[in-house]
Amino acid sequence: MNEFLKNTWPIIKEYYWIAFIPVAIFAFFSSQAEKEDIDKNKSIAYGLVTRSVPLAKKFSKRSYHYTFNVDGKKYSGSSIGWISDNIDDGNYYPVEFSTKNPKHNRMDFEIEYSYVVNINNSGKIDTTYIPKSEMKIKISEEDSERIEKLRQNTETKN
Repeated sequence: MNEFLKNTWPIIKEYYWIAFIPVAIFAFFSSQAEKEDIDKNKSIAYGLVTRSVPLAKKFSKRSYHYTFNVDGKKYSGSSIGWISDNIDDGNYYPVEFSTKNPKHNRMDFEIEYSYVVNINNSGKIDTTYIPKSEMKIKISEEDSERIEKLRQNTETKN
């Protein structure tokens, strides 16, 4: 047995990398099947970025982990985004997922959203997601008057 190991060990050392080829092929086809499933059965939810992990020290991309809900069940996923996109923990972005298998999902970091909670006519709580760039702040009339006075004061000083 020891003689057999002495003869085969140099061959194994030289060609061990061949064992990784089937793993790489499986990962590639699995990833492609997941993308096709999302594209064929696409629905959209809004996910919350929970944390991020650098891919490598010298790359300008990070892996962003997120959670989202579908029919009352919580799902999670991760997607890769650029550091320059200013993606922070606690931000909301749309998540495309497969209606057949919500575990197949990907987050789109193009537009950041904010949520607004309202009570609808039947008394149920309703959450709406609005692009952050379109958010409008509701200001009371009293605060609005204060702001207008401050504006007038600064204009007269200049």
